[in-house]
Amino acid sequence: MPALPEPLRKKLLALSGAGALALAACYTAFWEGHATRPYADSGGVLTVCYGHTGGGITPETTQTPAQCEALLAADMRQVFAVIDQQVTVPLSDGQRVALAAFIHNVGAGAFARSTLLKRLNVGDIPAACDELRRWVKVNGVTLNGLVNRRAADEWLCR
Repeated sequence: MPALPEPLRKKLLALSGAGALALAACYTAFWEGHATRPYADSGGVLTVCYGHTGGGITPETTQTPAQCEALLAADMRQVFAVIDQQVTVPLSDGQRVALAAFIHNVGAGAFARSTLLKRLNVGDIPAACDELRRWVKVNGVTLNGLVNRRAADEWLCR
């Protein structure tokens, strides 16, 4: 299994005492990248900052770096709430970080309907982690960036 990319590994080590939410924000920001101007992501969804989607984003909306940090923090609080509400088994910090980034990327609805969640909630953590590698396509096309991202997610999940 591949290791984390070196720049990401260094950032995560520097934050290791900060808790899962801070680690998830750093991890998510690494994979999402940063854009203060909205753009259509690979699935055609209007996106800004660190993968933020949803209401209030228009093609004309521009965010400051501080606004992007605030959006990322709010997004992480939201996905951690989803984890706390939907996952019924104990998780390690690495598993929570991987799930937070995954949910931020695919959406809470997709997570709620996923085999990954079903496997988690019956306590089959290895099988749940295996499910991450299935989420690498957008509109039926496998994206190398998602293959790499899911490999890192799976590594954290284990």
